[in-house]
Amino acid sequence: MGIQGEVALSVVFQASGAIRIISVVKSLGHGLDQAAEQAATQIHFKAARRDGKPEDFPATLRIEFRLADQPT
Repeated sequence: MGIQGEVALSVVFQASGAIRIISVVKSLGHGLDQAAEQAATQIHFKAARRDGKPEDFPATLRIEFRLADQPT
């Protein structure tokens, strides 16, 4: 289909180390939103801290889809 672009997800990086997906903010459709959500769940991170204690951190996560260069 030749679709390229960015999917933006509203997420919360949780104190527990998991990502909670709130919603799709910018969609590409054609199954790419679901692929972006799946990729987001694979992210490993250290939780944000306040006063030395882990806490939730809301963010917008952007996942870009680009077509691979085709061999000549």
